[in-house]
Parts: sequence; C-alpha cells; structure tokens
Amino acid sequence: MSSDTVSYTIGIDFGGVLSEHDGGDAFHRTTVINMDGAIEAVTKLKNEIKHALAIISFCGFSRARDTKKSMDESGLSKLFDAQFYVKKREDKKYICNYLGCDFMIDDREFILDDVKTLNPGAVTILFGGDKGPNQKHHLWAPNWEEVLRLVSEHSGPKVVANPLQPISVYCHSV
Repeated sequence: MSSDTVSYTIGIDFGGVLSEHDGGDAFHRTTVINMDGAIEAVTKLKNEIKHALAIISFCGFSRARDTKKSMDESGLSKLFDAQFYVKKREDKKYICNYLGCDFMIDDREFILDDVKTLNPGAVTILFGGDKGPNQKHHLWAPNWEEVLRLVSEHSGPKVVANPLQPISVYCHSV
C-alpha cells in the first residue's frame, strides 16, 4: 500500500525543519516558516496527499505564543491539524505517542532517539545537516524534497494513537 492511499500522521519540528536556525544560536527565535521548500512540501503533504500534520516543537512560552500568532496571521495554521509547543525537549515523545505519529521529522538526532523509546513503530527522519556515522535508526533528509520522497515511498503499518494519555502538562497553552 503506498502513501497516496494511506493517510499518515506526521509530527514536524519547527526550528531547523520548518524554519532556518538563526546563526547557530542554541535558542532558535524565528517564528515564520522560511526553510527552503517547506511551505510547498507541507502544502503537498496536507492538501494533495491528505496526511495529518502536527507541529511538535520545543520552546519557551513567549516563542510558542509568537510562533502560533505568526502562523495564524500568515494563514499557514490551516496546513496543520494541531500545533504543540512543548516545555521540555524530551516531551516530544509523549505528543508523538498521543497522536500516533507515523513519522517524526526533527533536526536533532537525540530527540529522534528519544521519540523511538516510546514510539518504536514511528519512522523518524533526521532533517538537514550531514548524515553522519550514527544513522542506523533514522532516515535522513537533507531537504524537503527528500522528505516528500521518503514519505511517499513508505508502506509500513500505521502507528496507533494513545488519545487517553494526558498531554496538557507537557505543552504551553497558547
């Protein structure tokens, strides 16, 4: 079964995946989608292929509020079924479990490692950078074109959601 007949749930990090990092700063501050090819790819995943998309991003409260506002004002919120801004990086795995993410796309390998601990059936995609020597557990996409290819070629079973898991404790209310 190909992904054009299956609707997957895809978790997507914001900083470093949907938006470019601002000059190597450990705390990403950009609140707009400006990664090359991101808007086009997300639009295709949502509107043409009909996948469920969720932003799952770690940040502080003010950045969560500002990013949500930016997404709403730009009209890009409509491309996402949900936006989750978690208080701790390690909380992303709980959101993936809650949603039943079939895919998680992030630019940090340790986060994808963590997602796999609770969601071993999820396909994890390390976005950007160099592939590196430790890529035995994650797929690698240097750009959004490769993300589209990886998702379209996937034919594995869907991950089961855990909607009874309480998640409000992990997320900023924005």
